[in-house]
Amino acid sequence: MNNQKNAVQQTFSSSSQNYVKSELHAKGKDLAALVTEISTLKPKSLLDIAVGAGHVSNAVAPYVEEVTAMDLTDEMLTTAEAFITGNGHQNVQFERGDAESLSYESDWFDVSVCRIAAHHFELPIQFLESVHRVTKSGGSFYLLDNTAPEIDEYDHFYNEIEKNA
Repeated sequence: MNNQKNAVQQTFSSSSQNYVKSELHAKGKDLAALVTEISTLKPKSLLDIAVGAGHVSNAVAPYVEEVTAMDLTDEMLTTAEAFITGNGHQNVQFERGDAESLSYESDWFDVSVCRIAAHHFELPIQFLESVHRVTKSGGSFYLLDNTAPEIDEYDHFYNEIEKNA
């Protein structure tokens, strides 16, 4: 595993519990809009890439037959599983995986989602190619993310807040 992925694992391993309570991750108009969209589609299968604390999987589970919650970091998966199953959802599978090299079969998921995570990926083009491969033809991919400011001082400040969310 490369240095970038190791850094991501270390950062999120030590702060996984903070993400369950993080207002940015737990709420937001983007999450509400995504849930509205998914509830309309009612897909059979959904891949939640870089699941984090599990807010997307938790929110869409009532509208999807089977959710696969995937993350690079074991501690985030453990946190997400406790949060989601604690809310009574039994249709979510938890799997360790790399967003830039998804191990699923081609054309497998009706919907793929990545929310507030892609800015951590070192190889965004590889990530997008991998998502395209595993999402069914005619399926949907939702990418919701934020961007850091171009001014380095603000960028570092923003990233520090996010890491300690």
